[in-house]
Amino acid sequence: LKTVYEVTPIGLAVADDASARVIRPNGTLARMLGVAPEANASLTDAPRDRLAGLRVLRDGRQLAPEEQPVQVAAAGRPVHGERIDLAFPDGRVLRLLAEAAPILDDDGRPSGAVAAFIDVGEREHLLE
Repeated sequence: LKTVYEVTPIGLAVADDASARVIRPNGTLARMLGVAPEANASLTDAPRDRLAGLRVLRDGRQLAPEEQPVQVAAAGRPVHGERIDLAFPDGRVLRLLAEAAPILDDDGRPSGAVAAFIDVGEREHLLE
């Protein structure tokens, strides 16, 4: 499964805690974010490394960490087909389609989340 996780050409993220304070990106998501694959991709706590200044937007509004797809799913609510923009400090914007689902423990309580992110910016540009 680790190999599948790494070779999948869409961004994948796994949070092993219900607050999504630690999010492990696969290689594709790490490249999208401009971080090392072993980096913590969570914005729940203070941004780290090259994530400093990264803003997550929906319809032009900046999302608080608890409103972001992985964190929403880790709180127990699935996310389906949500378009978000990642606005980087250098002006680059990446439009993503997000899907996320909670990971449930044996008692049915959320204990983390898994998410997939597809870069749809080029597709939407071509459609325009």
